[in-house]
Amino acid sequence: MAGITHFSGEFVVDWGAMMGASVLVSVPVLIIFLLCSKYFVQGLSDGSVKG
Repeated sequence: MAGITHFSGEFVVDWGAMMGASVLVSVPVLIIFLLCSKYFVQGLSDGSVKG
């Protein structure tokens, strides 16, 4: 995320590039979450059951 700060200067911010970089960073995380969400829910429910 530190690289995204290079899109902002002292008086101007390149919002298009900053938003594009944000999307490129967040899409792989979202894909991994969607692929593994079944296991996250299963782990949470297994851990909440006593016995």
